[in-house]
Amino acid sequence: MKDKELERLTNLKQIEKELHQKGFKNICGIDEEGRGPLAGPVVVAGVIMPKDSMIEGVNDSKKVSEKKRELLYDKIIARWIFMRYNIVKDADEILKNSKYLIKNPSNYKNKWKTVFNNNNPICLELGMGRGSFITNMAILNPDVNYIGLEIDKSQTATAINKIGGRVIPNLRIICADAKDIINFFGKEIDTIYLTFSEPWPKKQDANKRFTNISYLKLYDRIFKKNKHIILKTDNKVLFQSALESLSDYWYVFDKVSLDLHNDERKIDNVMTDFEKQYYKEHRAIYYV
Repeated sequence: MKDKELERLTNLKQIEKELHQKGFKNICGIDEEGRGPLAGPVVVAGVIMPKDSMIEGVNDSKKVSEKKRELLYDKIIARWIFMRYNIVKDADEILKNSKYLIKNPSNYKNKWKTVFNNNNPICLELGMGRGSFITNMAILNPDVNYIGLEIDKSQTATAINKIGGRVIPNLRIICADAKDIINFFGKEIDTIYLTFSEPWPKKQDANKRFTNISYLKLYDRIFKKNKHIILKTDNKVLFQSALESLSDYWYVFDKVSLDLHNDERKIDNVMTDFEKQYYKEHRAIYYV
């Protein structure tokens, strides 16, 4: 980062610096976008960034191009400590009208082969986010069935919108909490994907990680036969924690990589939206 940009960012953070000096530990930035519910969608968001965060290019959104905002979004998402947002828009309507969304997944427990009308393997992604990974996997592997699960309605709606008019018969989406998967599936799942899941870096939140033993026990109840989890993350704490949890739970590691994109074994990989940005930044991706 050039000295001029560092100076600009330092000046932007002057108010935060003063608040930190007064003893405030977490400082949340909030903003809204839109003219109100009568004029269209309104987005309200709050974000807490690390105290020493310096992301090159961050500025008033009106001073940043749309393309640049998209790039900055991924960088901010990768570094935030806490984020909450509320989108007042047509997410419910999008979910209601989607042919890909399974509205009552518990109705199909032990019956998912009837949803896809075949006996092909079923893969499940937990926390699919905007859905690019699971959608592309389904397109590339038409003889495998894929289900993406996401708790956030807005993210789920985004994933559905990104599918557009494409016909992907081996893809379905569930908008629900991952803790409820045993209500949705019997022993029907062949592979579980955990791609750039929320890392929950604080020790007191470790039980929320998808590789915590409480989740591993849930997976036992939905795996069809052999246990098979594929995990990707850029977060070292999450990766170390995952290796420990999986090892303690008697998982056997087939492939482990500390730098997936530069691994000499050329491991098959479909990149997520986040991962594409990380690749440009030459950030190491951990894989197991």
